[in-house]
Order: sequence, then C-alpha cells, then structure tokens
Amino acid sequence: MNLFLGLVCMLIFGAAFAENVEPSNGTDNLLIPETDRVDCSPQGEIGEPECRRLGCVHRIPSTTGTPACYLTPARHRYAYAGPSVKASSTAWSTVNENKLEIPLTLLKTSYSVTGEAAVKELTVEFERYSTRVMAFRIQDADHKRYEVPSSVVKLAIPRRLNKHFYRVEYVSDPGLPFAFKIIRQSTNTTLIDTTLGGMVFEENFVQFVTKLASSNVYGFGDNRHGSFRHKMDWTSTPIFSRKTDPTVREHPRNHAGAHPFVMVVENDGNAHGIFLLNSNAMEYKLQPSPALTLRSLGGVLEFLVCFGVTPNDVIIEYTQTIGRPEIPPYWSLGLHESTLARDAEQTLDAHRKAAIPLDVLHVRSQEHDGEWDVTVMRYALAKAIKSLHLAGGHAMVSLKPYIRVDADDEIVRSVYQDGLWKDIFVKWPAVYGNSTDIVPDTLGPSSTLFGYDSSKRLVAFVDFFQPIAGEWWEAWLNQLRKQIPWDGFVLEDNEPAALTSKSETTVGLVCPKNSTLESPKYSPSKPLFVFQHEFFDI
Repeated sequence: MNLFLGLVCMLIFGAAFAENVEPSNGTDNLLIPETDRVDCSPQGEIGEPECRRLGCVHRIPSTTGTPACYLTPARHRYAYAGPSVKASSTAWSTVNENKLEIPLTLLKTSYSVTGEAAVKELTVEFERYSTRVMAFRIQDADHKRYEVPSSVVKLAIPRRLNKHFYRVEYVSDPGLPFAFKIIRQSTNTTLIDTTLGGMVFEENFVQFVTKLASSNVYGFGDNRHGSFRHKMDWTSTPIFSRKTDPTVREHPRNHAGAHPFVMVVENDGNAHGIFLLNSNAMEYKLQPSPALTLRSLGGVLEFLVCFGVTPNDVIIEYTQTIGRPEIPPYWSLGLHESTLARDAEQTLDAHRKAAIPLDVLHVRSQEHDGEWDVTVMRYALAKAIKSLHLAGGHAMVSLKPYIRVDADDEIVRSVYQDGLWKDIFVKWPAVYGNSTDIVPDTLGPSSTLFGYDSSKRLVAFVDFFQPIAGEWWEAWLNQLRKQIPWDGFVLEDNEPAALTSKSETTVGLVCPKNSTLESPKYSPSKPLFVFQHEFFDI
C-alpha cells in the first residue's frame, strides 16, 4: 500500500514539476554562465512566475548584481531571412562586399519589455568606410523611424578600401539565432560578438548586446565615474542631457551632455572605438563577461567602429569621421577670470590694483534680477571690455539659446518679434494643441513653446533645425556684438531642459501625461533617469 501511494505521489509531483520546466529545443542552452546572462527584465527584478510568463529562464545567481531572470539566444531571436548563402560547416558566412544588407525575421516570441509587439522584420547593414573604419546599422525594414539628422552629425567618410584591418562574419542559417562578429584581421581578436542574444526591437525600446574584447573599457559621457576604466559590475548608467552638475556624488546620474562613444583596449594592447549615433534617451550596462548592453527609447541603431591600433589612432579616426575640434586661439591659453555682468568693471579694477595680468574675462549674466541681464547691461559692458582690450585682454560673453518674450529692453523685444514673424522658435507639437495638461503660459502665438528663465521671465527657444534660424541668430549676435565687442561667446543652457517654472507648485514645461515622452513605458536606469519636474525634454 505504501509503495502504491509513493508511486502515485511521484507521478503527481513529477507531472507538476514537468509543467514548470522551461521548454527546450536543440538551440536553447539554459545553463548560460552567470557572467553572460542578458537581463530579461531591465526595469527591475521580477519573480519566477512573471519571468516564465515572459518566456525567460529563472536561476538564482551566486553573485550580487547578476540577473536571476535572463534571456537565452533561442528564446527571443531574429533569424537570417536572405537568399541562400554558402556557409561554413559552422553556419557562419563572411561579408566580402564593401556594403551588404542582411534581412532578418523575428521568430515567434511572447517576450516584450514595454508590452509592445516586437518589430517583425529588420535589416542589418554593414558598410566599409575605410581601411580602419566601418559602420553597421540595425533598423526596422518596413517603417521609417526617427534618425539623427545628417545636418547635426555630418560624417566625413574617408573612402580608402585598398586594405582591411577587419572582417565581418554572420550566421546565415535561418534555423539558428542570427548573430554576427567583427574581427580584427591581424590578431583574430573578436571585437563585436552578438552571440549572447538579447537584441530587442520595439516601437519605444531597442536593445543591442555584444561581448567585448576585454574589460579595459573607457569613455561614455556625460556621467560621473569613480575611475577612468569602467567597472564591469552590472551597473546601468543613463545617457541623456539632464542639466545636472557633474560634481553631484549621489548615483551615476546623467549630466549636461551625452556622448555614446566607448574605447576598448584589447588584452594585447591594441585599441578600438565604438560610437552609437542615436539621440533618444539611452542607457548602457557593463557586465563581467565582459559584455556591453546598449538600450534606447527608439530610433535606429547606427554604429561606427574605429579599429585604430593605439588609443591615439582610434581618436584620430573617430574625429576624422565626426569632425575635428577647433584649434583654440593662442590668447585662450592664458589666465581666465569669470564674473557677473554687473561686476565686470570691478573685477578689472581688482586685477589692475593687484598687478595680476588678465588674459580672458568671462562675463555671465545674473538673471535673478532682470536688470542685470547681459543684453540690458550692454552699454556698461562695452566700456569694461574696451578697457580690457586696451590692456591686451580678451572677453568671452555667456549667452543663452533663447530670447525673452517680455523683455524690458526695446531692442530685445523687437528681435523676439522678428523671430516670431520668421517662425524660428520651438513649438508645441500639433498633437498637444488641445491638451489640458499644457500650462497656458507656455503656449505662445502659433503654438510657440514658452519656458521660464531663472528670473521667472518667459523665454522662447530657438529651433536651430529651421534653416532660417541660423540667419536670425547670426543677425542678432552681430547686432549685439556692435555694442558689446566680445572676442567669443559661450552658449550656456543648450541642453533640452528648462531651468525652472514660474512657481514652486506649477511645472511650466511638461509633456502631456499621456505622452510617451513624459511617461515612457521604459525609463532608463529608473529612478536615476529624470524626465519631469523642472526638466523638460524637447
């Protein structure tokens, strides 16, 4: 009798256990090393039932930071969908063309990060730019998505293809998960390797995962790091202009700029660089594999790879492609001093009395008191700057990429009216025109978007994507420079952010609550990534 009951219990519990075992096929390996796991739930840890519902694998890790719920290459995957290719015995083919476009199709999956359906058809394009520079691009095959305009980043493509420092290999078997590798020819070192899987393409979320050649990873800005070399410790860090002081020590928050470029120094001393051309909100995660995960809230994944040899070579190749920085003038190498507009003359007097030569004076406006704005103080400043010039010095003036709507100064008001007539200011999108969530003060003529400067005065932001905006801006600067003879200017507050609102209880610039911009379905490095409150993302 006891033996019979034991057999019954074994059958019952055995069946129940079998129902919870992850389905497997010939390509699915559940026992992925912990260091190679790709997080199934990047927004935060989830329990085992939810993990299984997403089609992922749940295994409790032995190390802190390692995800318990993870993807495997066969669970959420794209497969090669192009014409038949003669592949090697391992199903890998080599890209021999200078430019090749590979179609991919999504195999059936229930996995989603945002709840949106995954894009079904993708194209991966590889293009050789030069001996040491190449690009690859992953995009929706059927629908046009937002891309960084070519007018913003003008890639100067060097077309020298007599010799290659690299080769590209990819999986051309439609029955296997698609992956590709970019390999340095001289050492056979794999620099990009997507065999970990984890490529996700949804309407408002894209993810790219690659193994790295070593743990010697440098770059990514603008964030505060504890060391030049990154720690491969599963930390996720956001990349988006947020206008935050980089000296803030709490958390690896995103700061004033965004520069998704990383350099990897390989174990043999060679170096290469990877640049992601994407302007959506992003984040990156580094893990001990070593591997890199890049996530974005949309757009396409366009990468530039510079193969260098030395780190200096990488920077030369990179800046040759995106543009070299300007050579600074000789006079900028001297002693600099910063002062408020109202204190310029007093600062110069202090230097003269102390017999301290001054090469460059930076003049900043003090907007908390409207009368001290640089534009209003132009007559007093002109006198101080002429005095500085007589002593052999130079002046830099801080300006803003916006103009006051209700300025006390007649010239400033007329310049604003001219900009309004030429339609060169940032506007509220038409879809928000009737939204009750928009604070009335921020909706100007012709849907012009108004914000507040730090003195609680309304301002209009210049839309530099408008071709005529550059002409308007240049005319305004030339008019101002006739009265303030500066030698250069600094464009401050040029991030997509409004400094403040009119009152403590009213947030002036916030997208409507139902907007995916204000409340995205995925927030990079939540809660460290900030979309709202006093920061507005244009």
